[in-house]
Amino acid sequence: MVSAATDLQPRDMTQNPVKLGVRELRIGYGETTAIEGVNLDVHEHEIFGIIGPANAGKTSFLKAVNRMDLFNSEMKVDGQITFNGVDISRVRNVYGLRRRIGVVFPLPVGLPLSIYDNVALSPRLRGEK
Repeated sequence: MVSAATDLQPRDMTQNPVKLGVRELRIGYGETTAIEGVNLDVHEHEIFGIIGPANAGKTSFLKAVNRMDLFNSEMKVDGQITFNGVDISRVRNVYGLRRRIGVVFPLPVGLPLSIYDNVALSPRLRGEK
């Protein structure tokens, strides 16, 4: 029998396929560099979070991954971001991409649900468990 404590032990996810790959990412606004030199892989079934101080580039990173840079003409994204091996800059159906990459910004969403239910809402609407 496996205990709950055993289930919570960290697992090596590097054997799983890369879902999100980032290479030499640089994000700037005019002459200001928000972030640069970001390289990372997020593997299938891996839980990934971004934490850091104010103005460290967290939101800029998430906007770049979700192609929200298209809404800001001053935001310049260089480098490569792949999702399931596909360069997201070549994805024509941006809305389809956004349905596969969820971003939760630290703002009140106004839904009368628990935090878990708010996060789980989108997958549930797509029929996922």
